[in-house]
Amino acid sequence: MVDGLGNRSFAVDLGIANGKISAVGRIGEGAEAALSVNARGKVVCPGFIDIHSHADFVLLAGYDGKADLLQGVTTLYVGSCGSSPAPCSNATIDLLQAYAAPIHGGHELDWSWRTYGDYLARLRSVAPAVNVATQVGHGVIRIAVMGFDNRPPTDDDLTAMKKLVEEAMLSGAFGMSTGLVYPPGIYSRADEIAELLKVVAQYGGIHTSHVRGESDDLVKAVTEAISTAGKADLPVHLSHHKAMGRANWGKVKHTLAMVDDACDNGQDITLDQYPYEACSTLLSAMVPPWAMAGGFGRSVERLKDPEERARIRAGIEEDHEGWENFVQGAGGWHGVMLSFLEKNKRFEGKLVREVAEDQCIDPYDVFFDLVVDEAANGAVVCFSMSEEDVRAIMKHPRMMVGSDGIPSKGKPHPRMYGTFARVLGRYVRDLGVIGLEEAIHKMTGAPAGRLGLTDRGALMPGNWADVVVFDPGRIIDTATYTDPIQYAEGIEWVFVNGEAAVSDGELTGVRKGMVLTHQY
Repeated sequence: MVDGLGNRSFAVDLGIANGKISAVGRIGEGAEAALSVNARGKVVCPGFIDIHSHADFVLLAGYDGKADLLQGVTTLYVGSCGSSPAPCSNATIDLLQAYAAPIHGGHELDWSWRTYGDYLARLRSVAPAVNVATQVGHGVIRIAVMGFDNRPPTDDDLTAMKKLVEEAMLSGAFGMSTGLVYPPGIYSRADEIAELLKVVAQYGGIHTSHVRGESDDLVKAVTEAISTAGKADLPVHLSHHKAMGRANWGKVKHTLAMVDDACDNGQDITLDQYPYEACSTLLSAMVPPWAMAGGFGRSVERLKDPEERARIRAGIEEDHEGWENFVQGAGGWHGVMLSFLEKNKRFEGKLVREVAEDQCIDPYDVFFDLVVDEAANGAVVCFSMSEEDVRAIMKHPRMMVGSDGIPSKGKPHPRMYGTFARVLGRYVRDLGVIGLEEAIHKMTGAPAGRLGLTDRGALMPGNWADVVVFDPGRIIDTATYTDPIQYAEGIEWVFVNGEAAVSDGELTGVRKGMVLTHQY
């Protein structure tokens, strides 16, 4: 057994009763049990906590949890990168629906909720297959109050946003996330975010930040995140930490040292990572932020105008400052793969450069035409990171494992299906980058501590029985970039709140997940 606290593994019996761990030790052979699992030669550990998930919307659509459960994930932390299903405003609901469309991957939703409390009630009503902890997205708060306006908030705007943050925290949100490379979050400044985070801090919450830049501006962006959290006096968690673009590889050594220095000076900083050399983002994120002002509809109209299209192209080719230029980070269109398109399915899994060459069309025009045809609703995968950086981040003591998974249709990033199994199979067993107990701690006890889940993340009597049994010699990811919807291998049993959600490697259909709420 690996207890999730970083201790060495040891042989022991584990008992479960009434949804919780009832015993850890030697259990007599005569003990009666409705179900007995022989885990000799296997690893028994706490259920994995995905500290960075984008399953918000598919959960509301009745998601069966298969991609997560077959990796051993029993708890999702959603609301990442400034995006959450609530709060909603009747005045801007159309803007929010367009903003969320690439994330909910074509699933039909009725959008009947408005407040954060309404959203959590709706989430409970679908009886999720896994546990769900939530945070409120800064981008969604800004949409509700300001739409996609590229300006600072007025005093009235800021007051309205604070009230929405407070309602979310009182309803049970664990904190607030920012997505500062995406409109409308990119239009905000640090003082606005700090003021909203002060409300989060009043209720003991945390800040999760997709920082303002992960390529040329990485160091500046991490500095801002640390400083902003310091001003609000609350913990900050850095999302999917990485350095994009060959010219920036190696910068993570500096940013990790910055984290260490800040922690030595009394701040509470953690980070997460997915173990791949490619990122994934939205079609809309590939254009300069000024081209998105006013919402997705306005960006499409701009791309229909030849003069504006030329200006946007020039912005991508020449403007490397103040925004996350994913095209440049991927080294050009040969590093950008189309992963989700609603109308142009035939191009999914192909590089933009490939499509351009097949059609004898300039790659910029290929991409811009797709943005127009798809109404900016779609996603891409960008090959932009280094393996050396992946390993350096993985070794950091404050790093946790997060998939950043978006369970959309098409060809989503394989991290949705393989993150946790990839760490345990490739990086622990095959490469020895980190040890087994350390890896499991980064997936269980560490994220539980980050969220304040005192009764999960460790195999201890009295804790909820989220338990995984896997074969350490067989566990591995099978998902690829061109064939991503392939489930991990080696997970044999998964218990969610004491009930078997995976039995002998197969989904049982049991839906015993809970909607977890933050207590302050």
